[in-house]
Amino acid sequence: MGKGKTRKIRNGGIVQKKQRGGGEKENELIAASDKGHTEIVAQLLAEGADVNAKANIGWTALIAASQNGHTKIVEMLLKAGADVNAALTGGFTALIQASDKGHTEIVAQLLAAGADVNAALTGGWTALIAASQNGRTEIAAQLLAAGADVNATLTGGFTALIQASIIGHTEVVAQLLAAGANVEAKDKDGYTALIVASQKGHTEIVEMLLAAGADVNAALTGGFTVLIAASIGGHTEIVAQLLAAGADVNATLTGGWTALIKASIGGHTEIVAQLLAAGANVNAKVNDSTTVNDGTTALIEASMYGYTEIVARLLDAGANVNAEDNVALIQASENGHTEIVKMLLDRIQAKQKKNDALRQIVTRTQNVPSLQELASQQLSSGDMIYARALLSTKKSGNSGGKRRTRRAKKSKKSKKSKRKTRKTHRK
Repeated sequence: MGKGKTRKIRNGGIVQKKQRGGGEKENELIAASDKGHTEIVAQLLAEGADVNAKANIGWTALIAASQNGHTKIVEMLLKAGADVNAALTGGFTALIQASDKGHTEIVAQLLAAGADVNAALTGGWTALIAASQNGRTEIAAQLLAAGADVNATLTGGFTALIQASIIGHTEVVAQLLAAGANVEAKDKDGYTALIVASQKGHTEIVEMLLAAGADVNAALTGGFTVLIAASIGGHTEIVAQLLAAGADVNATLTGGWTALIKASIGGHTEIVAQLLAAGANVNAKVNDSTTVNDGTTALIEASMYGYTEIVARLLDAGANVNAEDNVALIQASENGHTEIVKMLLDRIQAKQKKNDALRQIVTRTQNVPSLQELASQQLSSGDMIYARALLSTKKSGNSGGKRRTRRAKKSKKSKKSKRKTRKTHRK
């Protein structure tokens, strides 16, 4: 290539094309290394280009080649004396880049050349955390063998173990545990590897973490436990593992939410059965007067959403059918769940309470003929007249006592609005 000419190398923004002279060789070296142009790199090195020249935010030819997996170029640059620990602004090194992208052979080359295995970005990212998050099993092994800190922590508290557990990289988790990873490490919100693995449904990882001694009752601020996380997610096998390991079946979130209530909201029938068999309090109540869910129970939630089998299981376990002034029956009636209404009525033993419940059905289900008929068949003519009178009173705006007034006001919302409010608490 003649003097004064330009090597046109598209470089993706790492360096800008310039005329020869004043560092042009160096800019071309970085660009050629970035794009994998092996012959041009060899030519530029032979012409004396500075192998450690930097462009923009600190890019060197070695960092660019390492990021993009150009093994031969990395070898050439290292032989030419490239600084193996040069870093971009913010701390990215060639090793971190190669580990993040999964370039196993380049990681080996860099470690052999003396790369700092524990170099970290601003915020704490290391090559091992990057490799673990991305499931780079072989690279994680290389880094650990080279002395990587298995418990290095990001600013927010995340470790390689937590990252691998979130994503579900089973082999990497096994490697980290074998290398002595702290199984109880927590991020700033209190998440442990066990909590995130249970939440995401990674059964094998949960098993490994429990075997390594993870605290089965670890909880976030607010009481969010491993068992509650798995119950919300519907992870049946993990719930079984946690209960077998001694998870507190009646642990509560702030406000009184239990794993059983959450599983009932989600319609997770098998998990409801598991929790009841483990001694879950079937009549536990939410205790939060600031929300529409104050006083709700597993039975009320399952009745509202129409989970017939769950309602049956809860009733068999002794759920209070009359809790909160028959709210379970009211919710089932208003949402048209006829089978559940029948089940609930069958459990109301006292005649007066049953008649009161039937009147409530009449007054709340004008648009559900099957439920009107059900109530009519069981009420005497006098009770029906009284129920119709109640309906007229309700329409005129007189709702009765304090609890009924609050519930009646909520029932005036559109069904869509009510469901949206409830579903907020399913998450």
